[in-house]
Amino acid sequence: MESIEFTRVEKNYNRLQNFMELWLQYMHEIGDKRDDDKILGHANKIIEIQEQKQAENKVYNIELCIQDENIIGFCFYSIVEIKYQKDTEYGLIIKPLVDYNDYGYILEYYINPKYRLKGYGKIMFYRIKEKFEKNNIKKIVLTPNVNTKAKHFWEKIGFKNSGGVDPTNDLPIFINEI
Repeated sequence: MESIEFTRVEKNYNRLQNFMELWLQYMHEIGDKRDDDKILGHANKIIEIQEQKQAENKVYNIELCIQDENIIGFCFYSIVEIKYQKDTEYGLIIKPLVDYNDYGYILEYYINPKYRLKGYGKIMFYRIKEKFEKNNIKKIVLTPNVNTKAKHFWEKIGFKNSGGVDPTNDLPIFINEI
């Protein structure tokens, strides 16, 4: 796994099409019922928001895990408190989870099925955790689909069910203290 690299997704990214295909695969896997154009439009809107600042965006970031030119997976995360949500023609753009500014959010997290159970998920998580730590984030929040193996993965790396439920997707809120 020495050749793993990480990069942000940007409009001019040379493997943007590969990322979009993986995003679509992920959304289908989690049961998104929107048509493909809406799903891809949502991904493009997220990338557009991310690119509004040259430096690391505090609201939206999509980081890819890559090995030997293959996209292993991605993490879509936010470093700052998110206080509101906005519905667009593509879907929710911002969603609230908690009301504290020392939280970071993992909004979407996906490892390509052919790379699962090989350690890539942990490697990518610890990469993102470092980014949170550099921004003085004290807790990481996410809402895993409890009917998948993802819940077990998150529990294994230290996330605990908070007892709360995210009002935007009715999934339990899991928290990891850094």
